[in-house]
Amino acid sequence: MSGRARLLGAALAAVLVGGGGFVLDGWLGPRDFAPAAAEDDLSGAWFCPHGGGDGWRAWIVLANPTGADAEIVVTTYSEGAPPAETRTSLLPGTESFVEVPAVRMASGSVVEFFGAAASAGMVVARPEGGEAAEPCSPRAGKRWFLAEGTSERGQQAWLVVLNPYAVDATFEVILTGKEPVAQAGALRGILLPARQAAAVDLNRFALGKKALAATVLASAGKVVVAGMGLGESGIRSVLGAAAPARFWFLPGAADDGPSALGILAPDQDIPLGARVQGPEAQADAGLGDATVSAGLADSFEVLALQSGLAVTTKGTGVFVAARRLSLSTAADQAAIGGAPRGARGWIASPALGPDGGQSFLVLQNVGPQATSARVSLLTADGRAEPPELAAVTVEPGRTRVVDLTGTSGGRPVTAVVETDGGTLVVAQASISSAGYAIAMGVRQDQVWAI
Repeated sequence: MSGRARLLGAALAAVLVGGGGFVLDGWLGPRDFAPAAAEDDLSGAWFCPHGGGDGWRAWIVLANPTGADAEIVVTTYSEGAPPAETRTSLLPGTESFVEVPAVRMASGSVVEFFGAAASAGMVVARPEGGEAAEPCSPRAGKRWFLAEGTSERGQQAWLVVLNPYAVDATFEVILTGKEPVAQAGALRGILLPARQAAAVDLNRFALGKKALAATVLASAGKVVVAGMGLGESGIRSVLGAAAPARFWFLPGAADDGPSALGILAPDQDIPLGARVQGPEAQADAGLGDATVSAGLADSFEVLALQSGLAVTTKGTGVFVAARRLSLSTAADQAAIGGAPRGARGWIASPALGPDGGQSFLVLQNVGPQATSARVSLLTADGRAEPPELAAVTVEPGRTRVVDLTGTSGGRPVTAVVETDGGTLVVAQASISSAGYAIAMGVRQDQVWAI
């Protein structure tokens, strides 16, 4: 064979192998998202490791902020049960609740959208009291970090791990606290079959820890992870962080007691600084010379009533932060994983179930200048543009809490927030008959992605 023929043969083989890889990737499940315009004919997925239990109820909150119709498929995977599928349509500017099975802690849902970019959040409630809410994740990954956990008396810590793909995954869980936690053999090499969910009871391996952090590493496949906390009178949930960062912004609203600030230092010592960003002023959080040693986690009590927290390292390392809040009147706790940076646009799903209650939109200005935000609300009946929300100003380093209850009539609503150029971190909090909850918003650039 001539040299030219051999080159042509090699090139053809490379094309066939590459093309085969693309085809195989399509067979194996949803691909990683890539940026796309909001009005394009597109598709994508959200991953929702919501958990559950005996008598629990769970909902996926869908919202369509675009001007095109969206077709939605919600598939729920629970350990030991066949998949449950729901199909629905979502008109432009509307919101919808889809109730999904949640009788086991090992439960998670995959939301696929077609035709228009939709957002997705998750809400769970248990019969003995307590409600929790979080956004779904736009991605699966090989590493996840959770810093909020505790296994003190009366508290139970769980991990909910979802494998949304058509190939098996294998993962391990590394636990740490103020001191190292012995690595149990049962937490290594955990096989998670394709399109299934698993639940890991952390109390079995690290009981009585005030601060309990987890790192989940997938050696094969990709997964999505959330932490679930169960107390004597409530529940809370936090979506895992995909990567550590030098800054974390943790919104808060409606709480009436100290917050527990959880910090995980994965790789190196982290000397901490934190500020309370309240409605009227910004102040030091009083951490002093606090440092979390490499490979360990710690929990700090911070008084930041109805305020956001801005946490940073005084060095060059990266870390993961989360916040646990309490509300005595609801006898429930809530938790939030925060965001490593602000953005100009957010979509914040409601933090309560379809029966409604009090809703609060939390706007934390993490930028250096005053920011004006325009807020529109997506409801079951369509988009609303309340005039009082057309220009909501937030001063730099401050948090503004907007009570949406009167505007929404007590119904859950999805808030679309767009600024005049400044950057915010946005969340929704709620108080209802089921309890107290807070959920991070998702950046609009995540929603406009496939």
